Amino acid sequence: MMGKIKEFFIIAVIGVLLAGCGSKSSQSMFKKGVAAFAKRDYSSAIEKLSAASSEITGSTDLYYTLGLAYLHLGDMDKALAAFKKTLDLDASHYESIICLGQIAYHKTDLATSRACYQAALKLIDDDHKKAVLYTSMALVESGLKNEGLARLYLIRAVSCDRGYAPALYNLGTLYRDKFGFKEEALDYFKKYLKVAAKKEPHYAKAENHIERLTQNIARLESSRQAGMTRDAVTASEHLGNGVVFQSEKKYREAIKSYNAALKADPLAFSAAYGKAMAYQRLNSPREAFPAFQEALEINPDHQDSYSRAITLAMELRRYSDAGQLLDRAIARNAAYSSYYDLMTRVLYSQNRYAEAQKYGEYYLTLLEPNDKDRAAYERWVNSLSQ
Repeated sequence: MMGKIKEFFIIAVIGVLLAGCGSKSSQSMFKKGVAAFAKRDYSSAIEKLSAASSEITGSTDLYYTLGLAYLHLGDMDKALAAFKKTLDLDASHYESIICLGQIAYHKTDLATSRACYQAALKLIDDDHKKAVLYTSMALVESGLKNEGLARLYLIRAVSCDRGYAPALYNLGTLYRDKFGFKEEALDYFKKYLKVAAKKEPHYAKAENHIERLTQNIARLESSRQAGMTRDAVTASEHLGNGVVFQSEKKYREAIKSYNAALKADPLAFSAAYGKAMAYQRLNSPREAFPAFQEALEINPDHQDSYSRAITLAMELRRYSDAGQLLDRAIARNAAYSSYYDLMTRVLYSQNRYAEAQKYGEYYLTLLEPNDKDRAAYERWVNSLSQ
């Protein structure tokens, strides 16, 4: 994953209001401290802002800027004290709350970092700032080994700002390193390159990741098809017979034809999907579920197969299988809103209520405001924290 997100450390320090804040000399020192900070002369900024603070005791701008200066110099303890002073003056100063989260993250106090970020999120309306914060939250959850929540927060970051490059890069890294999804990782690294500036430190790394993943995927596909015999003509004949049998509701005969088609061409997706549907028409979930899995191995982008396989897995109480299918489905198509509802229900069935609530909250943002089921669903999601 990328390093700590420092974008929140960049503040507007020009035009600070000083009226009524101490003597003229302290106000002058404050201005000089702000100017030094703007020039990245952090030692001078600390000297002048500290001097000004002897008389100017009620300025959040002063203590926040002082905290940032200490932070840039790596003095975490003094930065922490300055940000806490800011919050003593204004408990809703979300920039300071975020900085406390960054300091906790640096100290590997991930529980405190998480709490700070969650508190700050409630105070932010700007979509870009939300994207940055969600990305930081994802880093915390990844550090806590909560990969599913890390993925959700990165998706939320992208939904807030589709051009926010760090979120796209982190999604690529997460899918490659934690989920083992090479093709999906490749896709996100490509998306990153489309929006990132070439001067960004991870641009060259992304190019390298893309080259290696492309080669790896090609080798795996070549290995998969090595020695595989594909007779498309024979497969098409058996597939046609299967379709006829299925239309006549002769599902067992249809399944035999579909199996024959797959024997002739193991990559005949329509035969695999048709077989799965025939088993489902026979009300045979134990046979239908692996059949849909087989179809997805051939075509991992088929949304209906995902939805049906996940529903069957839940019916069979195979919640781990359902979750794994959803991981792949979301990686393939993060915009398909029903996946988040299904993930909420899977996590709930596994008694993972805190995670279920986060997925449910995101699903609610995707529902239409006038959806007839929205109110009841929202009550259920809210109850998960009780």
